[in-house]
Amino acid sequence: MKGTLGRLIRVPSFWIGAVLVGLLVLVALVGPALTPGDPYAMNVRQRLQPPSPEHWLGTDEFGRDVFTRIVHGSRLTLRIGFVSVGIALVVGGLMGVLAGFLGGWFDVVVMGLVDVLLAFPAILLALAIIAVLGPGLTNTMIAVGIAAVPGFARVVRAATLDVKERVFVEAARALGGSSAHVMRRHIGTNIVSPVVVLVTLQFPIALLSSAALGFVGLGAQPPEPEWGAMLVSARDYLRRAPWLVNAPGIAIVLTVLGFNLLGNALRDAYDPTQRHA
Repeated sequence: MKGTLGRLIRVPSFWIGAVLVGLLVLVALVGPALTPGDPYAMNVRQRLQPPSPEHWLGTDEFGRDVFTRIVHGSRLTLRIGFVSVGIALVVGGLMGVLAGFLGGWFDVVVMGLVDVLLAFPAILLALAIIAVLGPGLTNTMIAVGIAAVPGFARVVRAATLDVKERVFVEAARALGGSSAHVMRRHIGTNIVSPVVVLVTLQFPIALLSSAALGFVGLGAQPPEPEWGAMLVSARDYLRRAPWLVNAPGIAIVLTVLGFNLLGNALRDAYDPTQRHA
């Protein structure tokens, strides 16, 4: 653990990613309490105002303060990431652990289903799910989460197969430990590292998928201050009010960059080939 932490803190990308992610969390936690006004409040007399001391990022087509909407949208961004990745982790993780530990026909059936789902690009799978459930923020989170299940299932299954063959697992089973106990106490605690890395790397993918669905009108619906939905509203004013595109676009880029850098740093730190580097 100390060796992993030592490698991690020596990687510049870890610090950059940690700062960006930490800033997002800080804004989501305390930002809405510090920003003046209501993100839904409209004032047509101040519509499409450029950035100014009064409105740091300008106003949109309804006179709403863009900075306030960006700050409040950070909470939606974190919620989308946590719920989507949480669905993928719980469902895909459970499938992967059971398939890897039990093996046999159950493994064949589960991984056959996973292979079928992997035949579809994740965004198309999410689109198909939303076509059934209908547009909206909640359905978007469910769709993005389900689309990420196959990836989690494969990674967790591979990690489970590796841990299952170790001596301490065989000893636990020889001592009469039930399958549930072995999976919870010995398998689960020893596959945390790859799961943590996968969660960190999946987070920005979930955000981009949600933003993409919002951009085509299937994600969060107006007047929600979700960054992808804000881009949809801003595209008609690209020449007249470019700040409407720049603000949510830069917010998405910085958030995705932060989680990608953090995920890559964690992946490199946990890479066994780097342990003696």
